[in-house]
Amino acid sequence: MAVKNQLLKPKNGRLIRPFFLVKIHIFANSFLQFLAFFKNLANICKKVLQIISKLVCYISKSNVLANIVWD
Repeated sequence: MAVKNQLLKPKNGRLIRPFFLVKIHIFANSFLQFLAFFKNLANICKKVLQIISKLVCYISKSNVLANIVWD
């Protein structure tokens, strides 16, 4: 118990954390940034697919595709 109190005792107004907790904190932050990158990438892909689907709907509704293919 004395060791735990020494580790968590503030020194010069700052909290001293055990080394492994700092490493876990750094890993968790980098992992969350990694997940946020993929979330942003998924949102970009979603928007691109929405634009493509709207374009496909426009082409299929108007006879543009048939004119291009058969002319």
